[in-house]
Amino acid sequence: MPSRRQVKGKDYWSLTAHQVSNMIQGFWQNFHP
Repeated sequence: MPSRRQVKGKDYWSLTAHQVSNMIQGFWQNFHP
């Protein structure tokens, strides 16, 4: 895993999208156990 300084814009948005996806899944599962 590269340091944050080495992460390029595209990789940064890919990681952000992945984190948001995980957050949405967790949020959804709270309402649909």
